[in-house]
Amino acid sequence: VQSEHVQDLHEDIKRFLAQLNHSKLEDDQRERSSELTTIALNLETAADAVNRGLIGQARLLNEEQLIFSESGWSDIEDFHDQVLSNAQLSLSVLMTGAPDAARQLVRAKDKVRTVEQKLQERHLRRLRDGVQESFDTSRLHQETLRFLKIANTAFASIGYPIAARSGDLLS
Repeated sequence: VQSEHVQDLHEDIKRFLAQLNHSKLEDDQRERSSELTTIALNLETAADAVNRGLIGQARLLNEEQLIFSESGWSDIEDFHDQVLSNAQLSLSVLMTGAPDAARQLVRAKDKVRTVEQKLQERHLRRLRDGVQESFDTSRLHQETLRFLKIANTAFASIGYPIAARSGDLLS
């Protein structure tokens, strides 16, 4: 139901932006309209990652009565906290347009990618060490990390146009 609401809002934003008379808009207004369309799509992507991905993973864990290993669960909690922090930062960037915060958000995206790779390595180490819970939940663990990374990428994309406009986006 939440995902449907997000999709409806996304459609409303696209309809509104499509109805704008682009020939009467200034260049910066046309650019901002395009940015808002992209932001709406990315927010929908993040919502899908949470609704279809993470909630689906939680249902499977519950239905199959599986539990993550203690260290695996700790990794997921820490990674979730980092993604949540970036989501909050992205909403701040969206509201304020602050270039410093946008730059921080772009850097945070790269950091999350690096952390996710390290967490995947830690998971593989637990498998090599024969941790039974890690075997039982391996696919769910890896997909949970992937869905969190997808949501993070969608949120972080909000910072790119602002960082680019201020000349802070490095290639």
